[in-house]
This record gives sequence, C-alpha cells and structure tokens, in this order.
Amino acid sequence: IEEYAARQSAILNNAEVCLLLTFRRAEAVAKLLRPRVRSLSAVVDAEKLIQAADKAPPPSPGALPLHVTGSRARRGSDLALLQYTSGSTGDPKGVMLTHANLLANIRAIGEAVQLRPDDVGISWLPLYHDMGLIGAWLTLLHFGTPLAVMSPLAFLTRPERWLQAFHKHRGTISAAPNFAYELCVRKIADKDIQGVDLSSWRAALNGAEPVNPETLERFRERFAGYGFRREAQLPVYGLAEATLAVTVPPLNRGPLVDRVERQTFTAEGRAVPAALEDETAIAFVSSGKALAGHEVRIVDEIGNEVPDRAEGFLWFRGPSATSGYYRNSKATETLLPRGPATDPGEYAWINTGDRAYRADGEIYVTGRVKDIIIKGGRNLYPHEVEELAARADGIRKGCIVAFGLTDEATGTEKLVVVAETRERDMPRRAALASAVTDLVSRGLGLPPDRVELIPPGSIPKTSSGKLRREETKQLYLAGTLSLSRAPAWLQIVRLGTGSTLRNLGREILAGVRRGLEILYGLYFGVVFLLWIVPTWVMVQFIKDHKEAGRFTSSALKVLFALIACRVRVVGKEYMETPGAKIYASNHTSYFDVLPLMLGLGVPYRFVAKMEVGGMPFIGAFLKRMGHLKFDRSDPQSRLRQAQEMEEFLRNGESVFVFPEGTFAAEDGVRPFQLGAFKAAVATGAPVIPVSLAGTRRFLRDGTYLPRPTSVTITLSPPIFPSTTTNNPNPADSSDWHELIRLRDATRAAIVRHAAEPLL
Repeated sequence: IEEYAARQSAILNNAEVCLLLTFRRAEAVAKLLRPRVRSLSAVVDAEKLIQAADKAPPPSPGALPLHVTGSRARRGSDLALLQYTSGSTGDPKGVMLTHANLLANIRAIGEAVQLRPDDVGISWLPLYHDMGLIGAWLTLLHFGTPLAVMSPLAFLTRPERWLQAFHKHRGTISAAPNFAYELCVRKIADKDIQGVDLSSWRAALNGAEPVNPETLERFRERFAGYGFRREAQLPVYGLAEATLAVTVPPLNRGPLVDRVERQTFTAEGRAVPAALEDETAIAFVSSGKALAGHEVRIVDEIGNEVPDRAEGFLWFRGPSATSGYYRNSKATETLLPRGPATDPGEYAWINTGDRAYRADGEIYVTGRVKDIIIKGGRNLYPHEVEELAARADGIRKGCIVAFGLTDEATGTEKLVVVAETRERDMPRRAALASAVTDLVSRGLGLPPDRVELIPPGSIPKTSSGKLRREETKQLYLAGTLSLSRAPAWLQIVRLGTGSTLRNLGREILAGVRRGLEILYGLYFGVVFLLWIVPTWVMVQFIKDHKEAGRFTSSALKVLFALIACRVRVVGKEYMETPGAKIYASNHTSYFDVLPLMLGLGVPYRFVAKMEVGGMPFIGAFLKRMGHLKFDRSDPQSRLRQAQEMEEFLRNGESVFVFPEGTFAAEDGVRPFQLGAFKAAVATGAPVIPVSLAGTRRFLRDGTYLPRPTSVTITLSPPIFPSTTTNNPNPADSSDWHELIRLRDATRAAIVRHAAEPLL
C-alpha cells in the first residue's frame, strides 16, 4: 500500500491532477493521497458522480447538456491521455498521446492482425495497462469487434478461465505478456479444460516483456491437443512511447526463432547463425516488421545504421510516436535523440532504450540497454540468465532478477542473481543456490558471482508483471530487498498520519539514535584505551606465548563486561577433539578476534593478514602470542603461510583461519580460499567450522562507531579429511576433490549458524 501511494503520488504530482475519480472500496485509500498532492482538490466516487448526474435537473431548451458544457471540438493533435510508464526503473514518466497517435496505432494494429467484425476478442488485462486499454478495449471498439472480458484476478487465480472463455465465446484473438502463457503451462490441469476447443484462436499475441522461445514451444505442445495451432502465435514488440505496438510478425506463420553463436554475439555483437548441433547457441524470437506507416532502424552509438545481423540500438518513428514526456524535458531529450520533428508530415525518431538486430527484414529484440550486463568483455542478457536460473526446483518462476554490479577492482561487472523461494531450511537453501550457480554456469559458460535467495513477493514488478530490475538492484544495494512488508492496516495508519508528521518523527528518532551511537562509541573508545594499555604492558612481561594468550583471554572478560557485550558459545565440546585442528570461521569485522579469544580461549595460532599485524597494540598482541601473518598481495607469502600452517599442525598445534581472507560491509559468507583445506588434506587435521553472528553489527566495515550488541559463536562437529597425503597435488583428482569437499562442507556448516547468506 505504501509503495502504491508513493508511486501514485509521483504520477498525480507530475500530472498536476485536481480531481481524482475512484470507486467506493478505494475511496478511503485514495483520500490518503491528498496530503501528498498539492494540486488535488477532490476525491470523487464514480458511483456518486453518476447518481448526481442522474438527479440533475434537465437542461433548459437550447442549452448544452451538463456533461458537454464548456466543451469544444477536438483536433487530432490535441492531447488525448497521459500514459504513465516506469518500465523497470520505478520512475513514472507521462507519455503524451494525442488522438491522432491513438487512432494511428489502433488502425495499424487492426491492419496487421486483419481485424474483422466477426472476430471475438478475449481479455483479462487491466485497463490501467496499455495492452488492456488500447490493445483490447479501444482497438476492438474502433473495429466493432465483440470483446469478452474478465478480471485480472480471475485469470491469475485460475488461468484455465482464459482458455475456457475461448471455448465459450469462440474467441479468435487475445494478447498477454509472456508470463501468462507460462502460467497456463504450469498451472492448468487437464481436468480443468476437459472438452475445451481452442481451434478458433487465430491470433495469440505475446508481448509487453521479453518473449521466451521455450515458453512458445511449451504452450504449443501443452495445448495442441485442444486445437491450438502454432501458426496462431504472434510474438510482438511495442512500448508506451509508441502508443502500444511497433512491430508485428506475419499472420499464420508462427514464431520465427533465430539461434546464433553465443561467443560471437556476446563478445562482438554479431548475430552469426549457429550450427544445429551447437548446444551453447542463444535463441532470439522475431518480433516481425514495423507497422504500416512506421519505420524501424538499428543504429550504433552515434546514430548511424548498422548492417544486418549487427546488434545496435533500436529506434523507430511514425504517426503513433509520442512527442515526449509530460513536464519532463530532460527525459524527453533522451527519448528524442535527434530532437522533435520540425517539418509537417515528418515524425521524430524515438530511442526505445532497447537493443536489437535485423535479419531478413525482421527485428529481433535482444534486451534493454540499461539491463545488459558486461562481464569479462561479454554482453550478458538478464532474461537469459533468469530463464536458466528458473530451471532450479524450488525457485519461483517469473520471480528472478539478474543484474550487474560494478567491480572497480576488475573493471568489469559482477553478475548477481536474485531469486524468490519459499524454502527456509538453510542447508536446502545453500543447495538451491548451488543449483542456480550450476545451471547458469553451464548455460552461459561462466557462473554468477552472487546468488541471493529472498522470500516470495520481494521483487518489485510493473502493473503488467514486468520485473523492475533497476529498482530490485537498488533495493539489493540498500539491503532492504528481503525485508518483510508491514501489515496493510499499519501501512494505512502510516499514510493517514500524514507525510509531514511521519518525516518529523523519523528525523527525531534518527537523531536520538545517532546521538546514542556517538555516546556509546565515545564510551567504548575510552574504555578500550584504558583496558588495552595496561593489558599490553602486562603481556610484554609474559615470555610464553600460550600464557600470554590465556592472560589476554582472561583480561577480555573485564573489557566485555564494561562494554555490555555478551558472548555466547555453542558447541564448545568439539574443541576437545584429540590432536591438532583447524578452526575455520566466517570473517565479518575487525572485531572478530576479540570475542573469539574470550569465548574459546587461545589454544591455537591465528592466521591474520599483514594489515592486522601493523595495527597499534593489536599487532603487538598477535606477535607476542605467536600468531601467523601473511601478505595477501604476495603469492610467495601465501605459500610460506601454507607451509607454516602445515608445520604447526604436524607439531600438534592448532590454527585458526578466516578462509574468506577479508570482509566487507555487506552481509554474507564470501567464497573460501583453499590454503587451510590443503593443509588439512596434507596433515589429516580435522576442520572445525566456527560461525560468528553479531560481530558485523557491532563494527561494520566502513564505520567507526561500534554498536551495542551480543555475539554468538557456534562450533559445528569436526569435518575430517578422507586423504592424508603429505603433499596434496591439484593435478591429482582425488586430492583436488577432497579439497573442494572440505571447503564446501565447512562453508555450508558455517552458513547454517551465521544467519547470513552465501555469496
């Protein structure tokens, strides 16, 4: 509800709406928008308006009827409506459409699909969506074609009702997004459509989102036995800035799927036809040719047309094209790359924001410019990544988003896959993430850098069910993607309090919270300084490194009591496992070492990065207690560290490692390095997984103020290597597989209790 209010407020403010017409059940919610929209003077119930008109006295002789008072003759160039679009960005823009735009698109659609008065349309699409309002209602009204309609909820709850309507009304034409056809394949049982005849369906338009060639084939196969014909399938392309439609394929042909060489296309942007036996090929579906009276071109970065089968930017122009966005000159400049048309009878070129190529005169749309992920010199297409991830059992179909995150270290992008699942069990979630990684890796030739599993309903979508990829990405970066929504009643209460009061309260609470954090941070700093100086001095007089560790562990009890930080240890009995051991923990903060030393004591040697060794006091502590350090940037240092680790283990001394090697502000357990597991295989030492929870919250990377919290340390049962060769060789498949097994088993055990996802 709050998201709806925010989006509607943005639209109403941009349009400077003064009267909001609604229906009785939504009137109360609509009135909550008034404080957010300065221009809004009244919210009117449509039923009451009709009743008032019916009760109005009849007009005097010669006077105009009430409903046309003040009206004037309209011209084709007059504004007919503002069609608000946000695509997948969540930023509403009002597309200005004239009466001439509407009529041009409606007539061109009718010509393309050869609409006749004896056709029968079937639609469940909402009227607030262009395909429902213009494609179904207005187009069929213009051509005098009967239309059978149903509520969108009627279709979504029972998709078979759509197909049953074709049988009942002998429907011939209908349009829907790709997800609707996929929903029919997955949800409709034979018993629900027994006796249904789809042979009258001659035009099944599929658009408003990327068309999946596999969905086309699955739908045809599933319903061929009910009379549905492949020739009826019409993959189309359009956008709000074109009123609705831009391209339509020929009737009675069926979809045309182009398979192209993956490597050539993703690296060079050339759509070279793939061999029949090429299992790595990318498939794109033809959207046909431009509507009559319209023109489409594929251009490069400076607007020059590119050759056939070369990918470029998709532009179009024609009588259906908008002149721009209402009260948004900046967005209009981007939309019209060559400016508005200057001569009568000419039309401005529109930059669709999509990429495509032309082959044999037909257009193949490859993806949104802003959505394409550039990784390792290759263009990756989100819809293809999402289709691959959707094959994993347990992942919600149509609820997956792939996007790129800039990686400054490599100069490329990281591939992130966010997928909804109802699975809550942590081991099964880890297995599900691994399955997604494997499917994408096998399909694309490279794995995703991160797989994030989130609860159902977390991914934002448009009114037509399209994924809001950019909004999903921003929510992911903000760490709010998987946060549960407040109950509806609470959202309404929040809206009812008014934005001013709400913002004021937020500012006050944020100020109080920030003040308390600063006070706690100052207190911690003073306490830590008063604790560490005498403790450090005392440690210098202790010669034995084990005694120094025990003294420090005891002294930490005083520190943690003073800073009100409780440390809880679970599974400490696993430390009694005989012999030398490798303790492996997730790494979340510079603070990690202190609660570990307090909770577990120091019956081991820490392996720390060089930067920690250079820190005041802390570095001296580590050195005095005989802990190991290494330079992450020096491969030789890593090798020496591994050799030292093995030597200590063979001498009966345990070691403590952070296999991630580093940490970051973002929640999650990062990929593990193999050094510790190589040492385990070489020496036969078991690995004890250690899960840290709470330390990241205490002192998150990039922050300087600690926050009061509690810390939980969970030890899992030891994991023993099954091979004990003295020098494990990566070329030896058995040793290599054992390294990987140890790593994966340790990581899974840590994630189980760390309350953070796998990255």
